[in-house]
Amino acid sequence: WVIWIIVAFLAGVYAAVRRYSLFDSALTIFNYVGFSLPTFWLGIMLIQIFAAPPLKIFPVGGMWTTRTVPPFGTDRYWDFFWAQPFTALYDLGLHLVLPVFTLVVVNIAFDSRFVRASMLDALSQDFVKTARAKGVPERGVVFKHALRNALLPVVTNLGLEIPFLFTGAVVTETIFSWPGMGREFINAVGHFDYPVLMGILLITSVIVVFANLLADVAYAIVDPRVKYD
Repeated sequence: WVIWIIVAFLAGVYAAVRRYSLFDSALTIFNYVGFSLPTFWLGIMLIQIFAAPPLKIFPVGGMWTTRTVPPFGTDRYWDFFWAQPFTALYDLGLHLVLPVFTLVVVNIAFDSRFVRASMLDALSQDFVKTARAKGVPERGVVFKHALRNALLPVVTNLGLEIPFLFTGAVVTETIFSWPGMGREFINAVGHFDYPVLMGILLITSVIVVFANLLADVAYAIVDPRVKYD
C-alpha cells in the first residue's frame, strides 16, 4: 500500500504538472495497460516467467520456504527469526516480490490516473492563475495552492482503500498461496464455513466505516476551508 501510494502520488502530480509531455504520455499508456490487466493473469504470468525454469528467481508461492524456515507465526519461527534475522527477512522478502508487484502495478495504474485528473482540475482554477499572476514561484503554486485542493478527492479514494489492507487481496493471495484473509475467505467459501465468512465480512464492514470516518477527519487537515463545528 505504501509503495503504490507514494509512486502513484508522485507520478500523478508530475504528469499533471508536465501535461502532454513524454512522461505524461508514457504514464497514460501504462495506466491503460496496467488497469486493464486482470490480476489473476498478471500473477500467473509473473510465476511463469520469474518463478518457473529457466529463471526461477523467486519462489512460486507461499510466505516462507518450508524446507529451511519454520512455519510463520509459530514459536519455532520466532526462535529462528531472532537467531537468524537476516535470513528470515531475506526469505520473506523473496516471497513478497511477486505478489506485491502484482498488486502495485494494478493499483498504481488506477491511483496515478486519479491523482493526475484531480491535480489538473486544481491547476485550472482561478486561484492558481491568481497566484501565478502575483509572481508566486511555480513550486509554491503547485505544492502550496494546487496540491492541497487536489487532495480532497484523493483522500476519499485512499480512505476506501484502507480496508484493502486488512481484508486482503482475494485473487492475489489465492494465486500465490499467501496465508492472508483473502485466501481464508476463499477457503471458507469452498468449505461453506459461514461463521468465518460472517466474521470476515463484519471486520470488513467495520473497517470501511472507520476508514471513511478517518477520511472525513482528514479533510479538515488537508483543506483549511473545511471546518467541523
